[in-house]
Amino acid sequence: MTKALYMDPKAVRGPETPIRVPEIPVNTYQKTVKDELGSFTTAEFMNIYRDMCYIREFETMLNLIKTTGEYQGVSYNHPGPAHLGIGQEAAYVGEAFRLTPKDLTFGSHRSHGEILAKGLRSIEIMEEGELLSVMEGFFGGKTYGVIKDEGKSLREQGIDFLLYGMMCETFARENGFNKGLGGSMHAFFTPLGIYPNNAIVGGSGTISVGAALYKLVNDKEGVVVCNIGDGSTACGPVWEGFMLAAMDQIKLLWPEGKHALPIIFNINDNFYGMGGQTRGETMGYDMVARIAAGISPDALHAERIDGYNPLAVIDAYTRKLPVAKSEGPVLLDVVTYRISGHSPSDSSSYRTKEEIEAWQEQDSIIAFGKQLVEAGVCGEAELAEIRAKVAGDMLRNMKLAIDDAVSPRIDIFGVEKNFIGDLMFSNGRVPSMDTERKPDMLLPREECPRIQQIAKKKRYYLDENGKPVPKARVYQYRDAIAEPIINKLYEDPTLVSFGEDVRDWGGAFAVYRGMTEATPYYRLFNTPIAEAAIVGAAVGYGEDVRASVCEMPVPSSNDTFLDFWQKYLRNASTKGEDSRGMKSLSRVVPAPIGDELTGRIQTMTCDIFKLLDCCGTVRVDFILDQNDMLFVNEPNTIPGSLAFYLWKACGLDFPKLIEKMVEDALRAHADKNSSVFAYDSSILKKVAAGTKGSKR
Repeated sequence: MTKALYMDPKAVRGPETPIRVPEIPVNTYQKTVKDELGSFTTAEFMNIYRDMCYIREFETMLNLIKTTGEYQGVSYNHPGPAHLGIGQEAAYVGEAFRLTPKDLTFGSHRSHGEILAKGLRSIEIMEEGELLSVMEGFFGGKTYGVIKDEGKSLREQGIDFLLYGMMCETFARENGFNKGLGGSMHAFFTPLGIYPNNAIVGGSGTISVGAALYKLVNDKEGVVVCNIGDGSTACGPVWEGFMLAAMDQIKLLWPEGKHALPIIFNINDNFYGMGGQTRGETMGYDMVARIAAGISPDALHAERIDGYNPLAVIDAYTRKLPVAKSEGPVLLDVVTYRISGHSPSDSSSYRTKEEIEAWQEQDSIIAFGKQLVEAGVCGEAELAEIRAKVAGDMLRNMKLAIDDAVSPRIDIFGVEKNFIGDLMFSNGRVPSMDTERKPDMLLPREECPRIQQIAKKKRYYLDENGKPVPKARVYQYRDAIAEPIINKLYEDPTLVSFGEDVRDWGGAFAVYRGMTEATPYYRLFNTPIAEAAIVGAAVGYGEDVRASVCEMPVPSSNDTFLDFWQKYLRNASTKGEDSRGMKSLSRVVPAPIGDELTGRIQTMTCDIFKLLDCCGTVRVDFILDQNDMLFVNEPNTIPGSLAFYLWKACGLDFPKLIEKMVEDALRAHADKNSSVFAYDSSILKKVAAGTKGSKR
């Protein structure tokens, strides 16, 4: 509790050791491809180059469309925004190289490169079955269906899927990652760990903190990377996000295992906001990394790194990812430069031609390609082949994305007029965001002081005698706010509640009073007086349906279809009774159908479960024909068997399975009765007698 942090006047008023700031490294990595030959495979080196080329070509395509109205001879008019980061490719690719789909990235103001880098790397390292499941499961496989090409490898199809989906989103097309509603400045694709970028300068500075908080509180894998630009470091929400992320209580007051917020603040330092120079003009920190010294005693483990060398960025993330997980947060000042203007309409009049040309001479793609050749990794012909393929991929997917017949826009005034509402509102109730865990609380529900207080309150204004209930005893507005919060804390283990002075004191209106005794610190805690950070973190903080492994029943004869006799009559007794049917069938667990098909079946099973609003254990039967066509035969919501052996194969033994089913049943019962209210007196008795015009 806060009261345990005793502020000793004698100690704080006396002489102390002067404040010392840790040294912050600056551009310490100076290695080349030749120096790192033993640290990367040839394929990894080539993919770094390839991914930088994809990002450069995408942004070049968008810039040409905006400035000339065409790309590679194809005309198109795109009236939407295009905030480009041409020149920053090495910073993007270096950041993504050590990240997995479990690691979440939030984009900056200009984040095409951040999105593409994270997507390309995720596609490269994902299991193929998982990748296929993602593409087929996204909006029913509609986006994937456009680019599907069985003549290509699955990863090549994944690249097309990423490029096409991103273009459709940018061009406001239905096959985009958010049906074209996000455009280029709000694009995201969560299956690959790509979370929304932000048109608001520094907007990710608070939201990403909430996402990291969710990972910390709920013991989720991975870290969160918050991408912001150096120009955003003057914004209040960014500083509020820093303060919230660096709270001492995480290390000092929270329980073991929850002592580090897993977040990296990745600041793309390109020296300009719009036209103002952050270094030497509009800011006073000289180097962005210096600001970390004012946030925490460890200076957020800050480092300034050369973002024009992808290997330097990779090195920094190799070292800092473990730090973020164990000691976070971390701040990285990534030196980069945008050759492009703030937007295509920007003539760059605020900077000299000499400066732009000097950075162009340092072009990270050209420099890295030269290093690859000098180190013997590849030849110039191979680099040229990559660039040609990238340009071809970009043109092909661009043509698909601007084709009205292939990639239409959402008809929000026609058949899809309710689409936006359906996208925003589920019209459903989810009792818990994690049904596998029990909520961590310090007291049983019946012993919670706040619940005991509310139970004594009267939920009506007039008593049985028609007199007003004393204010101290009447159910008040703050009780109406507190009751669902405390009940939900006992119901949903993922729920946390935080804000200004909510613990111990209970907040300015005593909404949280009586909850401290029952709620662990990490689920109910004070924050700085930082409204923007509180709201932003809550947004970032954020269904749980699980499919078992598949089984394959084996008929008694290899050439026999699982017909009526096989299923119901086989192994009947001589008297014609007690036929065992399915019970006597042999089964193969897991079914020998491969990762790709297993993933498709599991995804479809979960979708069916949710669409039918199921609860508990459901068996879904599938039929696979000779042409590998998959058919749903039967969703059985009252299965004759628990098939516990399938769950055992998933690591869920029989006792835990039963416990889980009981919990689900109780939760479903509570949910069913959540709209039923009981009153301790007749409402009609509160109405004064003799009302004119009343009828029986």
